[in-house]
Amino acid sequence: MRSLRAMSCLLALSVLACSSPTEPRQLHVIAAANTVTISNPNNWTVFYLLANPQFLALADLALCEDPSMPCPRVPPRGNVQVAYSDIVGYEPGETEATLWQWRLERQLDGTYRSRDVQTTNLTLH
Repeated sequence: MRSLRAMSCLLALSVLACSSPTEPRQLHVIAAANTVTISNPNNWTVFYLLANPQFLALADLALCEDPSMPCPRVPPRGNVQVAYSDIVGYEPGETEATLWQWRLERQLDGTYRSRDVQTTNLTLH
C-alpha cells in the first residue's frame, strides 16, 4: 500500500515538473451580442488580430512586431471587448472570425519577433 502511494506521488510530481508556468495559454474568446470578449490568462501581454477569415485569404498578413505601435493587445490577466464592426474585413451578417494571437520577444539587437503564434476560429452570433 505504501509503495502504491509513493508511486502515485512520484507520478504526480513528474507530471507537474514537465508543465511550465510560463508556457503560453490561448486567449479565451466569447462572441455574443455583437461583441467579442477576449481574456488573457497569461502573465504577459498578448497581441492579436481579429479578422474575417475570407479577408485573411486575400490580405497579406503582417503581425505587429513593435510594441510601441498601437497594435491590438490584451494586457496580462486582462480583458478587451471588440465590436463586430471592428473586426478586420467584417461585413454585416458574417458568421465567422479568426483570432490570431502571439507574444513578442525582444531580440539582442533591440527589435522584437513574434512567438507562439496561434489561431482560433470562432462563430459570431
